Amino acid sequence: MALLAWWPRGPADVMTTPVSLALGEDVVHAMAGTVLDSDRSGCAPVVRMTEGAALFDVRTIGFTVAVPDGTVRVRGTVFTVVVASGLSRVDVYEGTVEVSSRDEVVVLTAGERFGGNRHAVPDALVLQGRLAARERARSAREDRPQLSEPASAGVEGFQHRSSGPASPRDRGVEESVLLAGPVERRSVASPTTPTAPTTLREPRVEPPSLEAVRALLEAGRHQDARDAILRARPTDDAQGEWALLEGDAERGLRAADRAAAAYERAATHFPPTRAAVAGYLAAVQFAAAGAPVEALAAIERWHVAERGAPLEERGVALRATLLARTGRDREARTSARAYLLAFPSGEARARMQRLLEEASVSD
Repeated sequence: MALLAWWPRGPADVMTTPVSLALGEDVVHAMAGTVLDSDRSGCAPVVRMTEGAALFDVRTIGFTVAVPDGTVRVRGTVFTVVVASGLSRVDVYEGTVEVSSRDEVVVLTAGERFGGNRHAVPDALVLQGRLAARERARSAREDRPQLSEPASAGVEGFQHRSSGPASPRDRGVEESVLLAGPVERRSVASPTTPTAPTTLREPRVEPPSLEAVRALLEAGRHQDARDAILRARPTDDAQGEWALLEGDAERGLRAADRAAAAYERAATHFPPTRAAVAGYLAAVQFAAAGAPVEALAAIERWHVAERGAPLEERGVALRATLLARTGRDREARTSARAYLLAFPSGEARARMQRLLEEASVSD
């Protein structure tokens, strides 16, 4: 068990170069303020990281970094992790990592990043990561069987490069390039060919499942649920379920108008019984958005208050309330009486009686 936790005391005590921690053949370079707890009791090291920024130069298969919002598993790679406010960001410089969060699994390769943390990776770690990645690539080339080298002149597509050590000037240029970011690739066969800029590849993100989105909603993570729904690719027979979850997410975000629209869309994909339930939810959200006319229309359209509907009692009470709100007092009284006859001990009994009393006073 090893623990690294260093916090600056003030502006003059801020560390701009990382501290190195060796875990066997694996190395962790951590910036100031980073909290790491390593466990080497298993087959492969496990590092728990709760705050800060660190570069991992890993050769052990199965090496795992546990962060507050997921895990990162590697198979020999160089990558950085930044953790702040319970959210993490992973940037890969060499190799492949698998990032598992609460609702998805993402495979990242060199040049890709993933995570909800928008904090920048410290320059010292970026430089060290790119240098480590380049060193690994250089070692891999040296380990390969050597083929006969083509002549440096007269052979199209090849450039001769000395195998000797780089000069101090070359090393300085190399470090500047590493800090500046990816280099544009130019064709050696045709120098006049326009340069194609190197772009950051999008990570391969598995589409979220209904169960994962439901778990996010149950945890109160409505924005995360909404974002996951937008990434989903539902089949035709699941459109209603996804629209229903979208309505739940929008309702949690207090976007009543968008929630109502989502619930209505769900109703169009459901059979009559479930459509009546989705229609009731839409009517409630229309009412919350200050649109009682649209709410009444949803009740009628989806037969929410009809005899035998799954939410008949609530539908009749809501209809009476909305009618009164729109000034249709006679219809409101009729609907209130119908409720009291059908549900004399119902939850809305007092409200319906009060509605009748207010209507009689206004008359």
